[in-house]
Amino acid sequence: MNRNSNALSGEFYVLSRLLRKGLDASLTLGNTKSVDILIRNPETGKKFDIEVKTTALEKEYGGKWGKHLFWFLKEGILERKEYSDKSFYFVFVWLQPNDDYEIFIVPGKKVIDYVRFAIKKSTELGVKKNYNLRIGDDTEYVLDKTKYKNNFNPFFKGAI
Repeated sequence: MNRNSNALSGEFYVLSRLLRKGLDASLTLGNTKSVDILIRNPETGKKFDIEVKTTALEKEYGGKWGKHLFWFLKEGILERKEYSDKSFYFVFVWLQPNDDYEIFIVPGKKVIDYVRFAIKKSTELGVKKNYNLRIGDDTEYVLDKTKYKNNFNPFFKGAI
């Protein structure tokens, strides 16, 4: 499957999960969009913006960062002010080889903080500046997958 098909597959999967949870959710269209999905909780009236990132890795990886999955993020991520807003979330989708999905819902501010940390750590380790987001076993270098996996709570209770 090509990269664009993977991305769309992830976006539609997340959209379907949000709708099944009873949230009003709408996919945005276009090539220059800054948000993939708009959400509104019909009970609270709270609104959220979602950026979906999909990876089709065949397996979790190890190495210096511990056992993890990763998503490539663009260098300009740190310049996007809206990502730090408390109503902005990233949903990271792992499209597995057997066509199963795993999703991880992470506040935008947490992603920005992690990328800053990863850049600092990659410099300390003497490797290329790193803009990847890593989710896996809870280690110093990786976001804890158990905290973010299928965590729809922020859309019902507020921010994590």
